[in-house]
Amino acid sequence: MAVSNIDLRVDSRQAVSGLRAAQKQVGLLNGATKGLLKTMGPLAVAFSGVALVRNYFKGFNEAEKATQALKTLGVEAKVLNSKLLEVSNSLGGLYSQTQLTTAAYDVASAGFVKAADAAAVLEASALGAKGGLSDLNTVGNAVTSVLNAYGKSAKESERLVDGFIQTQNDGKIILDQYAKFIGRLAPTAAATNVSIEELNAAISTITAQGVPVQATFTGLNQALVSILKPSAEAEKLAKKLGIEFNEAGLRSQGFADFMADVKAKTGGSTTALVKLFGSVDALKAVLPLLNDDLVSFNRNLEKQTNSAGTATAASELMSQTLSSQFSEVVNTVGNLVRVLDQALGPALKDILTTIKNIVGKAAEAVMLMNDLIMGEGYRQLGSGAVDITMSKLAPGFGLEGQGAQKLLSAAQGINPASAQNMDELNKMYSLIEKVANQAGRIKAGGSSQPIRDAIFSRWQEVREEINIRMTELKALEAENNGEISNGNSNLQERLDILAGVEDALNSQGTTLTKTEQMWATMADTIQNGVVDAIQGAINGTKTLGEVASSVFQAIQRQVINYAVGSLMDSTGWFPKRSVGGPVSKDQPYLVGERGPELFVPRSGGKIVSSNNVGGGSTNVVVNVDASGSQVQGDENQAAELGNMLAGAVQAELIRQQRPGGLLAG
Repeated sequence: MAVSNIDLRVDSRQAVSGLRAAQKQVGLLNGATKGLLKTMGPLAVAFSGVALVRNYFKGFNEAEKATQALKTLGVEAKVLNSKLLEVSNSLGGLYSQTQLTTAAYDVASAGFVKAADAAAVLEASALGAKGGLSDLNTVGNAVTSVLNAYGKSAKESERLVDGFIQTQNDGKIILDQYAKFIGRLAPTAAATNVSIEELNAAISTITAQGVPVQATFTGLNQALVSILKPSAEAEKLAKKLGIEFNEAGLRSQGFADFMADVKAKTGGSTTALVKLFGSVDALKAVLPLLNDDLVSFNRNLEKQTNSAGTATAASELMSQTLSSQFSEVVNTVGNLVRVLDQALGPALKDILTTIKNIVGKAAEAVMLMNDLIMGEGYRQLGSGAVDITMSKLAPGFGLEGQGAQKLLSAAQGINPASAQNMDELNKMYSLIEKVANQAGRIKAGGSSQPIRDAIFSRWQEVREEINIRMTELKALEAENNGEISNGNSNLQERLDILAGVEDALNSQGTTLTKTEQMWATMADTIQNGVVDAIQGAINGTKTLGEVASSVFQAIQRQVINYAVGSLMDSTGWFPKRSVGGPVSKDQPYLVGERGPELFVPRSGGKIVSSNNVGGGSTNVVVNVDASGSQVQGDENQAAELGNMLAGAVQAELIRQQRPGGLLAG
């Protein structure tokens, strides 16, 4: 066997050379691997070695997750990982540390959180899975189910798995089937004091006679439940036959002797057995045990007792296949990778961090090069920087001058005057600063010195142009803000106009209110006048003509008051002095205790209220022609007066509504 040793030393100062050396060694290893695969020919394809490797590294990621999950269960993951590496190595790579770690979560979930206990369960399960053609998780679940049902410790895991494989060997059942159903039957068997060895012997005996696996487990469970809780009919028959058919009898005799006693005292009668066990399902499991007077059962029970090492032997037999050997090689390599990960983890993480930073910067550079405005400048900058770097490694090829020229092109391509906003100016500033930094790497005094000087000269120009354009953009922004302010002023003017319209509408509402008040006053005047007329006519103190004249005078006064008052209120031209107050020379004032009158004094003074001087009144007389009326106070004459008043009021209103009247427009 050829062994290749690779000495990998990580030194951040020699990272490039170290990685190149590692690459060379990996190349040699790849060559050796290709030669091995070529020699194996079709076998390499037949056993899908690449698929195995791919699946392993998929499991590697799952193991990392499982390790973190184990910590949530209180497992000392670091200690467990160390023990599982020992288990994997002791099993010759039967399962890798990664695979064992992934399966450890279910084991810990079943209550085996101590590293030593979990490792013991997984080691036994690994042997059973390989020898029983099953998988690690399935067997592990079966082991923990039986351990918990019988209250056994993890140290007995290997003994249990030996019994599992022995059951597979003696019956028509495989470990996958056994593991699927044992978790349902084991608690019932443990409750009736039936040992796992007796249970396994019964399972192998019954399935060997052709009873389906599921029917076997269901029948055994029903039979044991019938013994734990017998029916009234079963108790009556058992008493008659002299059988202690209950839990106490089963515990005292043991399963084998109990079943032998049942066979002997029933004579194997199917009718009696049905009455005792109570169901056809139970009978399907019982009859195969009793058919040969439990000879097969006792033989299988002896094998269970002597089954130590059965799982190891089966796993070794299965490991002799070429596919298993290749899998074990992959698992062993996987363990090595895990060890290297732990030993070199910090250094590898530093390298990966560096690579991540490089990739991040590269992504940023690609983004900048794709910028619609500055993309070409960044492409020139990147290419020029590479040329300058290469010129240090390979001088004499004119690379520095070539790179310098590209940097100059990048600088000359920056045009701050075209910037439309501050963001574009910031991009230009960032680019010119990067160009200047790279120009600083050009050898001073060398052949590229003129280009170097031109770059720095352009650098100064761009910085000044950026400042100028920045000032222009700020001024433009201020101007735009001013237009916005003017727009706001125009808007305020419109709002003021709307407010004026609203005030006018309110004023119109006030006018309408005054009109309504005028009509209400006129109605009251007419009503009071008519009432006075009727009373006067009845009492003989007034004539209808006198009353009518008084009514129309009052109506006329109300109309004039409304018209003049509305005019003065709407214009607001003249201050009011109807209740008195100081006046000035040549200043018009509204006065009059009976209605609005315009007064223009020729000298200063004051208006004294009529209430204070006891002045008279000014009447506007409306004459109503009541001649020819014979008013004696009877009903017909009162009606005549009403019609006359109504006609006169209507005529007066129409007249005042005409152009020039008090109620016009």
